[in-house]
Amino acid sequence: MEQIATRSLKPGMMTDSPILDQYGRALLEPGTILSSFIINGLLRKGITVVYIRRAQPKKEGEKREAPPSGARPNSAKARTAERLYRSDPARVEFTDSMREHILTGIQNIYHTPDPRELASTTSSIADVLLQAVEEHESMLVDISALKVSDEYTYKHSVDVATLSMVIGKKLGMTARELHELGAAGLLHDLGKIRIPDSILNKPSRLTPEEFEIIKKHPLYGFEMIKDNPDIPIASAVAVLQHHEKLNGTGYPYGISQSDIFPYSRILGVADVYDALATSRPYKNAKTPRECVEILMSMYEELDVEIMNAFIDSMLLYPVDTVVELSNGEYARVIAQGAHFKLRPTVLGLRSGTVYELEDPCFANLVIL
Repeated sequence: MEQIATRSLKPGMMTDSPILDQYGRALLEPGTILSSFIINGLLRKGITVVYIRRAQPKKEGEKREAPPSGARPNSAKARTAERLYRSDPARVEFTDSMREHILTGIQNIYHTPDPRELASTTSSIADVLLQAVEEHESMLVDISALKVSDEYTYKHSVDVATLSMVIGKKLGMTARELHELGAAGLLHDLGKIRIPDSILNKPSRLTPEEFEIIKKHPLYGFEMIKDNPDIPIASAVAVLQHHEKLNGTGYPYGISQSDIFPYSRILGVADVYDALATSRPYKNAKTPRECVEILMSMYEELDVEIMNAFIDSMLLYPVDTVVELSNGEYARVIAQGAHFKLRPTVLGLRSGTVYELEDPCFANLVIL
């Protein structure tokens, strides 16, 4: 194994270890044959060094083994990949100072008993989130890029707030409405501080009695903020109703349809997706495909218009990340699908084949 500066890489070299981006996502798997296209992608991602597999010295009389079929960079395929490559649209991103402000604030929210400080901190974080969401007219959100903490409660609250604001923007909400929606997202699980840790952090399935206790957290959260003059009542109602379902199967009251406030419907979609996409001690995170499939299967419980707006706003497979295909090959995302978020254009890392997954000829090929 040899460490080489990315700018010194040559086509035909082979990676010896995984290459990860700043969010810990795999860009390349070990054993990837590098091409000019891949090297340029690493430079775009800010990767400065790569571990390369050293060629074994050939013994006297030994024939050099040919690389696997399709491993050599194919110039025609490489040109096709370069022609189809499209950088991702603008995405919601936090600067380091934003992350620090958000993390400090969300920690205070879940630890301060003072109502005035709770309101001012929530509003301040919502201001920062609104700035990030409004930076460009058209924004997509990559959930892995939002991470501000490894602590689930903090991460989940910021994720739900940001995802909700992106949905709201897609639906044409005003800045004031987005701010109220963001505040609701930040506070939606506040009531869980009244739930015993033994239940919240239980690594196994909850008993019916324990789940009944969990179901009280929206009401607890509402009671904690409903009389706070500095927290909009719209935000408080959204906190109360974020687990209600259109078909009346939600909680705490089992209301349905038009009785559920619009902010609550948005929070409900964002909350379900983030819970599915996040690892917990008792479950692994679902893949983007699994998250979307589960979400869309809940059409009787969640608002379909909001789900569609949410999926339209998501960056499920960011360009330059590596995915596994159902044919067993790893591939690099080189462009988003024009019509289907789960069907991007990818470049096979072994074969060099460009798979335009929206093309009907690849109908049987999916990202795992």
